[in-house]
Amino acid sequence: MDMECNNITRLVLPAIRINIAEQLEHKYKLNQKEISYRLGVAQVAVSKYLSGNYSGSLRKVASQVKESGLVDAMVGKAAKINDPKAIDMMVNDLCSKFVNHDLVN
Repeated sequence: MDMECNNITRLVLPAIRINIAEQLEHKYKLNQKEISYRLGVAQVAVSKYLSGNYSGSLRKVASQVKESGLVDAMVGKAAKINDPKAIDMMVNDLCSKFVNHDLVN
């Protein structure tokens, strides 16, 4: 896949964060403030992720991310780590996997 950088920052990274935020809220019972801290994003972004109030193209990529199952393995670590930089590194690693392995189209 020839994914432009613009699409990575506009779609892939937010799609990964949506999946992480949803799991951290539902499975690990973290509140939006805790999720925003771990993801290194504003609480309003987490609110938007959790409300499902985003574009159709982002919704499609978020669904592809969820179906891949790759996020599931790192969410447990993210729930226990209190270091946003470490979580950001994991998110960036996941993003690379999605882009390099044609998991998002």
